[in-house]
Amino acid sequence: MKSNAANDPQSPQTDPAFKGYWGGIQGFVGSGDIIIKWTRLEYVGGIGPANDPYRPNVARYGIYMQNPNASFVLEDSWLYGSKDDMVRVTGGKFEIMRNTFEKVGLIAGECVNVKSGSTGDIAYNLAVGGTGNAFKSANAGGLSPQANANIYNNTVINAGYRQQKVGEGGSLDFENGGKGNCYNNLLVNCAFGLAIMGDGGSVPAADMANLKYGNTYNYGDNTDITSQFLPAGYVTAQQSSDINGGNHTMPGANNPAFVNFPLPVPAGYNFMEASYVGNYNFHLQSTSPAIGKGYTNFKAFAVVKVDPVYGASEITQPGKDIGAFQQDGTGNQH
Repeated sequence: MKSNAANDPQSPQTDPAFKGYWGGIQGFVGSGDIIIKWTRLEYVGGIGPANDPYRPNVARYGIYMQNPNASFVLEDSWLYGSKDDMVRVTGGKFEIMRNTFEKVGLIAGECVNVKSGSTGDIAYNLAVGGTGNAFKSANAGGLSPQANANIYNNTVINAGYRQQKVGEGGSLDFENGGKGNCYNNLLVNCAFGLAIMGDGGSVPAADMANLKYGNTYNYGDNTDITSQFLPAGYVTAQQSSDINGGNHTMPGANNPAFVNFPLPVPAGYNFMEASYVGNYNFHLQSTSPAIGKGYTNFKAFAVVKVDPVYGASEITQPGKDIGAFQQDGTGNQH
């Protein structure tokens, strides 16, 4: 699967979302806790100056967390437009819940990229139009503890098409010693399904002994998408709990039945005429085959304290419906 940037209705090179008008929020190794709630964060990724000890002469991450002894909370926020990773966690305890990510990365970059020294939960997020993966766990960096990401009940739409590295980036990724749990994620028209790197791949393998996954819901409009539900070059195995988990799935099968989003996408449809967040509704209709198909026999890591100001407002446990929006009103509130 190659980059489809040429098919974007607006060139990413001229789209203001990727201009990097300011650097973002940089939490270096001596930072304290970073707590962000009900916030709009936009147009990040400005180039670091030549004397920047962390990101000289390259795009900064929208939010950068580097202190293994601190906590990072990002909840119920809207994050729009970044030049590289929107969030990179390189050390620390984290809770990333119920957020919406849109237009992340010009030619590379994840919505959330978890590295060594980091443990926490990524759940009930909506990610739309990301360049690379929406959420990634890789134990790069040599810190302790080992990167451990609990990734569950997220909805990922149209991710992976501007990534310039062939075979990388699409939805969810575990590699380079990353471990965790990955359940109940709804992946719609992404370049690749859940990607788990094994031995002999382009990067070191994920920690397969400590990685559990299942109940993945894949939907694709065409065979270019459905043939990569189990991505080539990775060791992701189809699970009996998956919906449309195999590479021979018929395009258009098991439409997740969003309240307001056209699937299959009509030929020539111009998404630039409307904002995804403002004009589409990714809640599930009552007839959706994703309802009641979630796996709930595991717990959030819940490694940060619950506090209305200085911690997580709520740590939402795994939900019984696949995706970020639950029929009982829990999950993503956007």
